[in-house]
Amino acid sequence: LGFRILHIGTTISVEGPETLWESVFNVLFVMRKKQILPGIEGGDASYRKAITDSLEIPLKLRQYISGVAFVEPPEFF
Repeated sequence: LGFRILHIGTTISVEGPETLWESVFNVLFVMRKKQILPGIEGGDASYRKAITDSLEIPLKLRQYISGVAFVEPPEFF
């Protein structure tokens, strides 16, 4: 499909360009900003958030994939 496999374990971690995620899983990406270090100047991060409301696992992958999750920047307290 074009995704790069990063890790295989209990879960599988993959990466790919936004256009690939959009075409294969029907997700959208929007720009977001998040404070990751409260109270520290420059403690925020801009990132592309996956909008998964319309996410759909393709029929040919359903026997292998039970779900898809996207990682966001962590928040440090």
